[in-house]
Amino acid sequence: MESRSVTIDTQKMQDAFAELGYSSVEKLANSLVKRPSGQSEALLSEDTFKSWRKNKRANRSRLITLATDLAAISQRPVDWKAWVATSDERTPLLGTAAREVPQSPRVLTDNAERPSQQPHELSWNVLFEQFLNEAEYALTSTNVGNRRQYASVAARVPTNPSFSAVASSGGGGAVSVVSSLDLNLPDSAFKGIPENRSAHDALLSRSKPISVASSANLVGTLVIFKYLQVVKGYNFDINYSYPHTLEIVDRIRDSAFSNPPDLCAIAMAPGSRLLSYGSRKGYSPMMLLPKVSQRQLAITDHTSNLADGVRFLCMSESPSGPRFYFESLLRAKMIEERATTLEHTEPDAVAARLLEGDPTARAILWFPHHTLVPLAEPRIRHVGLDSIPLTTIESHLEDFSLAGNMLFASEELLNNPTLAQAIDVAVRDAWLSLTEDVDSLGICVRALLSDHSYLKCLRRYSGVKVTARNDS
Repeated sequence: MESRSVTIDTQKMQDAFAELGYSSVEKLANSLVKRPSGQSEALLSEDTFKSWRKNKRANRSRLITLATDLAAISQRPVDWKAWVATSDERTPLLGTAAREVPQSPRVLTDNAERPSQQPHELSWNVLFEQFLNEAEYALTSTNVGNRRQYASVAARVPTNPSFSAVASSGGGGAVSVVSSLDLNLPDSAFKGIPENRSAHDALLSRSKPISVASSANLVGTLVIFKYLQVVKGYNFDINYSYPHTLEIVDRIRDSAFSNPPDLCAIAMAPGSRLLSYGSRKGYSPMMLLPKVSQRQLAITDHTSNLADGVRFLCMSESPSGPRFYFESLLRAKMIEERATTLEHTEPDAVAARLLEGDPTARAILWFPHHTLVPLAEPRIRHVGLDSIPLTTIESHLEDFSLAGNMLFASEELLNNPTLAQAIDVAVRDAWLSLTEDVDSLGICVRALLSDHSYLKCLRRYSGVKVTARNDS
């Protein structure tokens, strides 16, 4: 049989895979492991695949990437629609073209048909899968039920130079990102188990709602409060209309809330400023909240030489998460200060700035922007720095604990220790329950993305068109 090269549009393929359920993607990846007709060896060893699928839901996004990359490397088109339409695992996934020299995944040849140059609207299903993946990462990246690990994370944050420089600027001495109430919970409460369940439920189901302010991007935090609201039926009023938590801190500083919230979910960087005020502004830290991921984006898969200079596009004011991320890169000597510049860019303006074509431009974004932008605009990709792989950068920056978030409580609420402890225990219970029960996690992500006001915020803050859920 005459060999021929097949060009695969990996972006379309990955979008297609993202619309599949987990079991379908697992079957797809499993079929790719098996030896395709005409090939001398399997694309992936059984042992490697077993390790990928060991932690099923946490590896959902990895399976999508795996299936996409294997299909691209094999240069064999996947008829995924025909495959999904049948329950027969033996349905052939790959075309009959013989394998030629493998090409790198997501790289198209010069004469290949390029992906569409026009940004496209993201379907609700794709959005759901991306939010589910982020929620899984956020909820599992901190072991909230392990006292030693939790205390270690809380103790590491104030040692970060960027964080401590801001937090200590108010002259209040040593700072803590959690309360003594949180650290000294009884063992049962630390695991999210209240001593008296009926009294606990009654307290959190009171007629007066417990108000929570959060930015729209803290997905791990939002699904926790959705769980408390939707699954447990507690009376929490969640306001996630803010584009970033720095705005919440500014509103606290300026006393600009029409109705000051009982609780505020604040990212570590803006939280350092709030800590610098001490208790003067009426809020103090209560406990840790799930992390949020940050990534770098660029117009191409290939990075420029750092000696030529790098323009970082991000929310550059201090303190902000991207600014602290940038400072961490400097301290780790992954970039040189003399060869870099920071340009303040709002997340919804990043795509247009990158598409200007400057090869030295990079964007530092948090979720969901770092995911929605490249999904909507195929020419933009996640990147690393020169020879330093993206995964190395991310694992190194994890040590700085700056991806985390804090729950601040009003002094009025903290003056009611019974209610404060009940909230702490409820958050822990929700956090652990969502890591244990993927169905509940799906319910909470679905509830969040079914809120039209939330989707409106998402569209305007990211600059990406997303469709509302269609139940018809």
